[in-house]
Amino acid sequence: MNRFGFFITLFLWFRLSGFLIAQAGFSASGFDAVSTGGSVSSTIGQVFYNHWTENAGKINEGIQQPYEIFIVSVADNFKSSVLLFPNPTQDFVLLKVENNVKDFSYTLYSIDGKWLEDQKIDQEETVVPLQKYSGNIFLLVIYKDNNIVKTYKVIKQ
Repeated sequence: MNRFGFFITLFLWFRLSGFLIAQAGFSASGFDAVSTGGSVSSTIGQVFYNHWTENAGKINEGIQQPYEIFIVSVADNFKSSVLLFPNPTQDFVLLKVENNVKDFSYTLYSIDGKWLEDQKIDQEETVVPLQKYSGNIFLLVIYKDNNIVKTYKVIKQ
């Protein structure tokens, strides 16, 4: 093989091999940390992620973990106070209704709108269990007299 054919073959091999193992998404920023115990690479803006669960804990790779409480809607003429915490959570959220708890209830939906459960609220503090659901985002709708009072976006890790 002549020299020109060798360089064309080499060029095509590098070009095609780089094309075949391209990134799945674009990263805006990131860092690499290396120590004697191992290394970690981090990027911001990844599209795909993995969820690893072990006895020692959990790791969510490749996705940003928000720590915020989202109130999606609130009724205008509502006189009682409704609080939800902790959010994000791992096992449950505590729903606290101040003043009058009569005729309160909640409905839990998955983020894609599937009904999961509903419950009547008969105490000032009600535990909404989330242990049986995998990590996801849920909508918790609070009702009084079958009217929507508040809608929370709940993050389960």
